[in-house]
Amino acid sequence: MLITAGGENIAPVPIEQKVKEEMPFVNNAIVIGDKRKFLSLLITLKTEVNETTQVPTDVFNKRC
Repeated sequence: MLITAGGENIAPVPIEQKVKEEMPFVNNAIVIGDKRKFLSLLITLKTEVNETTQVPTDVFNKRC
């Protein structure tokens, strides 16, 4: 449970789940904002991985 600077209690999991549900290209999502004036959402995107180096590329994963 996040508690903002204004004292509002916010459950981050439903927000994170909804973002991932609505945007299938999002791999991970995390809401931050404990003791802050506003919430922020950090996301990682689903991308292709180079088979040889195992490094993520700039190409979105087409299997989303």
